[in-house]
Amino acid sequence: MKDVALAGAPLDAMEARQLIHKTKAGVKMKGYRGKPALHEASAVKALVGLSNLMADAGGRIASIDVNPFLINSKIGVAVDGLVVLNNEAAKSAAGH
Repeated sequence: MKDVALAGAPLDAMEARQLIHKTKAGVKMKGYRGKPALHEASAVKALVGLSNLMADAGGRIASIDVNPFLINSKIGVAVDGLVVLNNEAAKSAAGH
């Protein structure tokens, strides 16, 4: 399922919320088919935090993948994540 919204880092809470609302998943977070709304604040906090990490890294991070991010009506949590450094940062971290 290709359901993406893109923006530059860093994001503030309002920008993160707008990104979420641009996606099909974001629309469903409000509740659908009798299910309760999901805890949007958790998703917003995660996006803001990840975008700050990217911005603070000063270009040393090539990508961040969080999968899965589990969310219910009370909380959201990143279960697993992968941070990929760009080539220069990876070489520096490896001592080359």
